[in-house]
Amino acid sequence: MEIYNSLETPASKEFKELLNSQLSKTKNLTEGKIIEGKITKITEKFIFLFIEGLKSEPVIDVNELKSMGIMETIKLGSKISVLLERIEDKKWRRYCVGL
Repeated sequence: MEIYNSLETPASKEFKELLNSQLSKTKNLTEGKIIEGKITKITEKFIFLFIEGLKSEPVIDVNELKSMGIMETIKLGSKISVLLERIEDKKWRRYCVGL
């Protein structure tokens, strides 16, 4: 029994478009590049970011922002430019970012 008669159904075309759009987001993520992240959580020690195309949330040490004198301007939901220093896991699960 054949499961798929045709891969050209509307649902399969939509899936292909979604997959390609997600894959194109990771192509622009290279080590040493400045990228923009949205602040999703602020704790006493860390700032958590959402960066489109990454599988996990990178974090920035609060002391890094304090030493630059910009901690007072940081708010939940605001955007910040960071340097993608290193991709620690080639499966796109761990990252090292900095200002």
